[in-house]
Amino acid sequence: MKKWLSLILAALMVFTVAGCSSSSSSSQAPASSSSTASAPASSAASEEVSSDETRTIGWSMMDLSNVLLATVTDKVEALCEEEGIDIIIGDAKGTVTTQIEQVENMIAANVDVIMCLAIDPDAMTSTFETATEAGIGVFSWDSPQDCAKVNYLIDNETLGYKVAEYAVNWAKGVYGDDAAVQVAVMQGGNEIVHIQRTEGIVKGLQELAPNFEIVAQVEGSTVTDCMTAAENFMQANPDIKVICCIGDTLAVAANEVLKASGADPAQVGIFSVDATDEASTAIKNGEFVKMSFGIGTPTFIANEVFNYLKEIMDGVYDDQPKDVMRAVEPIDASNVEEWMNS
Repeated sequence: MKKWLSLILAALMVFTVAGCSSSSSSSQAPASSSSTASAPASSAASEEVSSDETRTIGWSMMDLSNVLLATVTDKVEALCEEEGIDIIIGDAKGTVTTQIEQVENMIAANVDVIMCLAIDPDAMTSTFETATEAGIGVFSWDSPQDCAKVNYLIDNETLGYKVAEYAVNWAKGVYGDDAAVQVAVMQGGNEIVHIQRTEGIVKGLQELAPNFEIVAQVEGSTVTDCMTAAENFMQANPDIKVICCIGDTLAVAANEVLKASGADPAQVGIFSVDATDEASTAIKNGEFVKMSFGIGTPTFIANEVFNYLKEIMDGVYDDQPKDVMRAVEPIDASNVEEWMNS
């Protein structure tokens, strides 16, 4: 049974200190616990944790309505259960103050390592410094932090630019180099990752296809929000031929709206990031999603991150590179089956 933890404000408030900055650019394992009170005090990062201690991961996600992030979280939780590691899961639901409180509670609970995909990396830096002062290793997902043991990174603006590049090439192939194509951009909320991808998409469209016109730029996080947004902009702008998305929650929603509208998949293309199962299936079936950048399957990401977290807890990561750049791969009709089987 899934054990989601609803994090409660700790009575002991942890005071943050300045100094960490966000950079500019076996027997059967017991079930993982959701109780912060039972988490042991973490050892110093340089000391190897003894095998009979129960270790605890603090897992802070910006928004688990994101399908990819939710799937990865489920898989990491299962890995923790298999290995007898406790995990405290925090879903900030896109709210910066909630994420800060959740991570502060993880520190107060004496977790051994904190993984954080920050909504606003700058807002988290002093909290991360508090963690490192307490001997808790920090794994920063998608934003470089000076005090982190590992920065797990993608250049999200460049990734957004590549989404636009792929969309432009497809549209020019269908409508010709000089066509004035109408475009919709579907972005996320206030998360820095989404902002950077959106900036990259817009920049790419403007530089690579100045004759293209962005006629709609909408936000969405849940599937319902995204479908409503797509319905609205397609009704207002029925001549839209390209839809660029910062993630597959938006892309899959737009795909469903276009399918229901009776539009021709040969005439409208959706381009995105994540290459989730749903988006990959749409690509395989010849629907409106033409390409989505794969940044690792959920299983691959979960195992990779989990292994990094274990190395941090074991105190064996100190001499390895801090910045880990993640590979991205465009998934389209030519390689989608291989991707789905990987």
